[in-house]
Amino acid sequence: MHRMDMSSYKEIITDVGKLIEKSELAELLTKLWKKIEWVAHQKANGDEATLSAEGNATIHLFPALMENAKAGELVLREFGRLILFRSDKNGQAIWEKKLDVPTEAAIALAVSKLGDATLRQKCNEFKDVLDYYPERGHSVERLVYINIVNALLANNLSYGDSVNADLREWGPCAEYCARKKYHSLIPLTSAYAPANIHQDFGSALAALIVDNLTQVRDKSVAFALRGIVQRIAKLACAD
Repeated sequence: MHRMDMSSYKEIITDVGKLIEKSELAELLTKLWKKIEWVAHQKANGDEATLSAEGNATIHLFPALMENAKAGELVLREFGRLILFRSDKNGQAIWEKKLDVPTEAAIALAVSKLGDATLRQKCNEFKDVLDYYPERGHSVERLVYINIVNALLANNLSYGDSVNADLREWGPCAEYCARKKYHSLIPLTSAYAPANIHQDFGSALAALIVDNLTQVRDKSVAFALRGIVQRIAKLACAD
């Protein structure tokens, strides 16, 4: 093992640094990126790159990295694992449970759909309203609607009886509609994101920086996942 024997890896690290500098997270991540100590190994151990087991700002690089077409993403993955480690229990809980808050637009859409007089003439139950949501790319909006409906049902309020309910003020919905209560994206990230992005924060960060999470097959899920990654990065990189 030779510390700072970086001639074989310098180009990969430089290219990754440029990707970070061009990314939407550049202001958050650049300072931490520059603190990393790179340890170059001459002998293979089966890995391409690994974060130090202690979770400090040390990343080990192995010869197999040079042979991998996605070398940059692998380095970013380990950098992401460092970020998650540094985000402590709060960030780790956010990632483990995929905690997110509903957007104001999603709340407004749900309130609008439930109060729509025309839909009231067409629908008999809460579930019927979902047929009038956009079919593609709006899975998170549907989740928000379902969460609101579940609160209504849990309080024995039927679709017909909910016509005059002020969801933004009515107790069981008020906190959620005020965006003060989390929901979990696990059902959606597990369905629409590749397994590595769903399971591993490092892979999610790499996917965000490299291709803006285009592998996530629903634009609303990608948008929400981006927000989760950003919040964890803020926790990790706070001065």
